[in-house]
Amino acid sequence: MAEQRHVFLLNRSHVIALPVAVLKQLGARRGQALYWHTTRKAEAVLSPEARRAGGHPEGLSLQRQLAIERAEVARLTQRNEARDRTMYAEGYNVGYLQAQEALLRPGGASAERQRRRRIYAFAFPEGRKDPSPVPAPRRRRSRKVETIPAPILSPPESSEGADTSGGEAPQVSHSEPTRQGS
Repeated sequence: MAEQRHVFLLNRSHVIALPVAVLKQLGARRGQALYWHTTRKAEAVLSPEARRAGGHPEGLSLQRQLAIERAEVARLTQRNEARDRTMYAEGYNVGYLQAQEALLRPGGASAERQRRRRIYAFAFPEGRKDPSPVPAPRRRRSRKVETIPAPILSPPESSEGADTSGGEAPQVSHSEPTRQGS
């Protein structure tokens, strides 16, 4: 409900008469302190408490704040992506230069540094930060095994009439299909 009121001067102060409905809404009595909160441009909120509770924040200021935050996120994302590309390019370039030096000057400065590292590692093994790999376990010599001929055991005798004569077993071809039950 919009109710029009006019501002007038009273002893160097601007005064606005409040409607009775607004005083009831605020629960205000005569002589009680009320607080003005400026929210949006050309708007103000009157409340009985010094700190505003509830209500919706201004949409325009939230939009501005969101735009600022999004711009910051976009800037940081671009910076990080550029940094990642830069770091990759640096590493790639260093590796390329090392490979080029090793190919063009096999006895160059990097080869000399690598040779010195090997000599120092061999001469001062306790000072190494990177210990040598664990040596492979020694292989055991194989022992000779004696073989003894074992007796040939015949199958147990059964009462079903199985052939236990010790003859050769019939040859079966595994490449031909067999018929079941015939």
